[in-house]
Amino acid sequence: FNQSTEKDKKSTVIMSVEGKLYPVQVHFLRDPVPDYVTSTVDTAIRIHKNEQPGDVLCFLTGQEEVDRAVGLLRDHASSTPRRDLELVALPMYGSLPNADQLRVFQNTPKGQRKIVVATNIAETSVTIPGIVYVVDCGFVKMQWYNVSTLSDSLVLVPVSKASAEQRAGRAGRVRPGKVYRLYCEKDYTTLHNATPPEMQRMELSGAVLQLKALGIDNVLRFAFPSPPPARHLASALELLHGLGAIDNNGALTSPLGLHMAEFPLPPLHSKALLVSGEF
Repeated sequence: FNQSTEKDKKSTVIMSVEGKLYPVQVHFLRDPVPDYVTSTVDTAIRIHKNEQPGDVLCFLTGQEEVDRAVGLLRDHASSTPRRDLELVALPMYGSLPNADQLRVFQNTPKGQRKIVVATNIAETSVTIPGIVYVVDCGFVKMQWYNVSTLSDSLVLVPVSKASAEQRAGRAGRVRPGKVYRLYCEKDYTTLHNATPPEMQRMELSGAVLQLKALGIDNVLRFAFPSPPPARHLASALELLHGLGAIDNNGALTSPLGLHMAEFPLPPLHSKALLVSGEF
């Protein structure tokens, strides 16, 4: 770190810390499966029966699927005579109570195998200790803006190659691991290299309003790092004009547009707050 008080004397040190990742074996399906939730459960059970000790992380797309898979795993554990390792199934998603989330991060007691069924929150947001095996369903739910209906919706889409590699990396943190992808290898080659950025799939009225407040009048010519679809920008401008935040020339109105830009809220909500006193 630069601790020198002299401006012309630089003592900055560049520190580089490399993370260690153990080898990970990747397995694909020979044929597609009709129900990836059931296939995820079946794969986790086969791992529990046939593989060496080590915890399992299964990726599914939402809370409903996670709860369904955990229920199937617990039913199997209660109806099957105990083997060398006891199967302990745990869910993991964003709305799970804090106490239940903490159970996922506790060390697995001797004589047990922890099977964590999670949404993509476990892909990058958190690191679960002890994971050796990963089951990847190959899908993810993403928020996507529909210009035709002017509404956001959760859409089930295939994961990107970057997400698939990120999920596989969860298996190689403590020792060599394995990842089981519930899709064919030929399907993997057709995946997008990276997940589409939010700028290209979200509603943009809030972003356009902030650009207008910063003095950027021609947002259509703005150099976005990830240029959004022109239809999304046009939809945002139409909404802001309908709310009275911009005039016919596309300029920010005063005082309504300026006040709306000051709220850390979507334009629809900020307009509702500003005019609430009129009712």
